[in-house]
Amino acid sequence: MKIARTAATVTLTAGLMLALGACSSDDSDDTTSSSEDTSTTQTDDDANDDDAGSDDPASTDIASSCEEFNTLMDDIRATDAGDSDAFDAIYLRSEDAEEVAPAETEDLFDAVSLLALDKSLGDESQETADALRDATFAASGACTAEGVTLTL
Repeated sequence: MKIARTAATVTLTAGLMLALGACSSDDSDDTTSSSEDTSTTQTDDDANDDDAGSDDPASTDIASSCEEFNTLMDDIRATDAGDSDAFDAIYLRSEDAEEVAPAETEDLFDAVSLLALDKSLGDESQETADALRDATFAASGACTAEGVTLTL
C-alpha cells in the first residue's frame, strides 16, 4: 500500500537524519560552526514569523488550519468506502497540513491521518474515533474563537 511505503520511507529518512546528525555532532570539535548554525536557524524562524501576516499571524493560521480540517473531513465523508487511493491521498494531505499547523490544531491532523488510514484499510477502530473526538474537543475553543466550527 502507498501509506505503508510512505510510512517506511518517513521512518527510514528520519532515522538516517538522526544518524547523520549524531555523526556530524561527534565529528565536529569546532564550536564556532555549531553556534553559527544555531543563529542561522533562529534568523530563518524569525523571518518566517514576519511573513505570516500583518495583524495577528496566529489567528490567520488557526482559522485556515481549522478550515483545512473541515475540508479533509468533508473529503473523507465524500469518498467511496473502497477507494483506498483517495484515502491515501487524504492521509498525505493531512500529514502535510500537520507540518504547518499551529500547536492548537496539530492533533486534528493526527486524528484525520489515523481515520484515513483506517478507512483505506476498510476498518475504523474505536481508538481512532476516540482520538478524533478528543482532538476536535481540544481544538474547538481555538477554532471557535476564530469563527470556525469544526465538523465531524
